[in-house]
Amino acid sequence: MDGLSHLESIPIDTEPFIDMNDGSGGRAILCEIETMLAQLLTHDDEGVIDLKTIPITHDEYLHLQYVLGKGELAATIQLLGKSTVAETAIAGVWWITHYNEEGNVIADLIEITLIPDILKSDRADIRNSLEELRKRIEIEQPMTL
Repeated sequence: MDGLSHLESIPIDTEPFIDMNDGSGGRAILCEIETMLAQLLTHDDEGVIDLKTIPITHDEYLHLQYVLGKGELAATIQLLGKSTVAETAIAGVWWITHYNEEGNVIADLIEITLIPDILKSDRADIRNSLEELRKRIEIEQPMTL
């Protein structure tokens, strides 16, 4: 018995139990969005949160959608599968979801930016479009005045 009483005197440090279902995951994401939005405003630093890498419950996910709300702009892009880009009710916070050709979500992102890169025109595309526009103008314009 003397050996057991000796074990009781050994100090044990324990890690706190984190309940992943207590809503803290969604709250942590909202706090991160708040920090990133402040960085965007003060330093033009953009940020991305990959929701597929964060262990949150379905209810937390829905609550996150509810708190962020819906903005005025939404776009659907078809390129190697569908992508949806939706402005949230919080200016500078965008919800972007990429799907594969089978319709499965392959990326679920919250981007903190003035405008998501996926919506910006590519310079090479603009250069090609400029040439195309010039050809169209040439065809539509009469050769003589």
